[in-house]
Amino acid sequence: MMRGNSGDSIFGAVGRRGEVAVPKRFDTRLLLFLGRNCLLGILVGWSVLAGLLYFDVAGFGTVLFGAAERWLALAMAAAGFAVTFGSLAMGTAVFLLPKDY
Repeated sequence: MMRGNSGDSIFGAVGRRGEVAVPKRFDTRLLLFLGRNCLLGILVGWSVLAGLLYFDVAGFGTVLFGAAERWLALAMAAAGFAVTFGSLAMGTAVFLLPKDY
């Protein structure tokens, strides 16, 4: 068993008598919060993409669906909008969290 300077093993904290402390249950509230906001951002991003394609803003829909590999182009545009808007929603949600003083 490997131990660092603090007496912790790779399996958990080791007490004086050698018993291993049971790790606390992982709190998933923040991950769920980020996941919900990311999903909301992705849905908003895909809605914006759908609007751009439907109204053919600046010829975007014509160029995208006129490509030889239109489904690949659509998938790449959808992935780009998902990453951009999902990240934006998560970042905004984190910055709007209440501060603890």
